[in-house]
Amino acid sequence: MEPRVRIRVKGRRVTVRVVDGRKGRVSGVSAKKTTIKFGDGKRAHGKASATHLYKRGGRFHLVVKTADRAKNKATVKRRVSIR
Repeated sequence: MEPRVRIRVKGRRVTVRVVDGRKGRVSGVSAKKTTIKFGDGKRAHGKASATHLYKRGGRFHLVVKTADRAKNKATVKRRVSIR
């Protein structure tokens, strides 16, 4: 089962977490194969979770690419609105 991506927006802060699929089907998220693009030129690589603080408000395209040790892949694209 492919990894799942959780995105939480609170004010100008966005937290992204990559977690394993459902319980009982755990294959281990590979942090090395995780890239998070926050849409404002900043990115995080090699982390299964990251928090980012936007300097200004607006709409940003967030892209998360990840894989697990079983080579299941996931790509999540989401537009976030920051106030």
